[in-house]
Amino acid sequence: RQAIARSTELAATPETRDALAQLEAPLQAYIAEGERIGQLAQSDPAAARAAYPAFVAKFRELETAMEHASDAIMASADSEAQAGAGQAQSASYLMWGLTLLSVLAFGVLAMAGRAMVLRPMQKLSGAMSEFADGKDSIEAPYTEREDEIGDLGRALQTFRDAAVARKEEDERRLEDAERGAEGYVKAINRSHVVSEYE
Repeated sequence: RQAIARSTELAATPETRDALAQLEAPLQAYIAEGERIGQLAQSDPAAARAAYPAFVAKFRELETAMEHASDAIMASADSEAQAGAGQAQSASYLMWGLTLLSVLAFGVLAMAGRAMVLRPMQKLSGAMSEFADGKDSIEAPYTEREDEIGDLGRALQTFRDAAVARKEEDERRLEDAERGAEGYVKAINRSHVVSEYE
């Protein structure tokens, strides 16, 4: 009785509780018949022997009820196992879906990163190469951006502006030197002409 009562308390599903509750009546009938035979055996052994078939019948009723309860408990357990397997399968699909979504999100971020960083870096590198090849008329790209790419563009523009200014200064000095040299040559030529006539 105590084992069945304890099992009923611990039953996880209504089906299991109902199956265990179905054992109560056959168990009580079996116990009552067993107690009656026990009392008869002490006072009237012949009557106890005559009541024995009824005791066996009560035992078979209890046994049948226990088989039904066992079947119901097993069916409930199988149902719970199938539900658990279904939930596990759903969780597996969810995990695969989230993994796929993560991979797609990473791909989108990589493409966005490429568009935001790699392409501008390639354009800046191309502008630097043109400048290094002597094309000082280039304008540095991305000088309007307010990030590191913009910082690089402004640095390239400043470097280009300084190099152009230095080149213009060198050209001005060369022109001044050439004018000075021409004047010197003219002065020498005049002094030669003058000294030849003297």
